[in-house]
Amino acid sequence: MLNHPSPRYRTRDFIKHLGAQKISVDAKDLRRFCKKHRIARDTRPGRPKCIVCA
Repeated sequence: MLNHPSPRYRTRDFIKHLGAQKISVDAKDLRRFCKKHRIARDTRPGRPKCIVCA
């Protein structure tokens, strides 16, 4: 994520990235952290569209 900055991040992508670094975090805590540090989250409803399937 640091190598590929984005204006907004999905919570699931953030948790997946932290999981790869052996850091487990609750989604609620992550949302609270993002709000506190003004990190924009992607709040569009539903699952992200499958790039491979399109």
